[in-house]
Amino acid sequence: MLLKQKEFLGGGTVLLLFAAFLILFFQQTDPGKKGNSYSVRFVRENVSITIAPGLAEVSGCYFMNNAMTSTRPVPLYYPFPVSSTSTFPDSIAVFLISPQDQKTISFRIAADRQGIYFSIFLFPQSTTEFQVYYRQRIEGKFVRYILRSTRIWGYPLQEAKFVIRVPKSVEKVRFSLQPDLKTVEKNCIVYQIIRRNFLPKEDLLIWWQ
Repeated sequence: MLLKQKEFLGGGTVLLLFAAFLILFFQQTDPGKKGNSYSVRFVRENVSITIAPGLAEVSGCYFMNNAMTSTRPVPLYYPFPVSSTSTFPDSIAVFLISPQDQKTISFRIAADRQGIYFSIFLFPQSTTEFQVYYRQRIEGKFVRYILRSTRIWGYPLQEAKFVIRVPKSVEKVRFSLQPDLKTVEKNCIVYQIIRRNFLPKEDLLIWWQ
């Protein structure tokens, strides 16, 4: 998942024009501390993918760490795997998660309808969790979850966990990442993929017969 904004110029996508600014933004250090390191890090994600006939539902929890002693507003871009066989999501929600409750975060759909923009406030010297949910209509027998954009951060995730649920009627399910665990529930088969120190080289692809 990509968590850095991109800019649009003259209707065409100018990939990562904003990246240089964000790198400097994330490398800012606390005035009271020595050294130069990333002040904001994307450290972990827990993603649930549920596949049903003609539909894919994704619910991802993402964790970002703020090493600064002040609250930081961070602008984010979240891409969707839109293609000729996967429509722009018909349902989207973003939440800020805390031990007490969850707060809805407003978002803006990108002009090219390939993703959404939103901002979150990262609390000082702590890890902030937020959740993105979307439902997407699919044609055929293929689902993609975007992972490669994580590499733009320049360092691996501490942990990435994916839980994929598919109907029992689905046959010969294959993954671009080898599952670590397979269990059977009442109406579906559940696959778990867990990676640590994870810097993905490819997206998570799921296909079946």
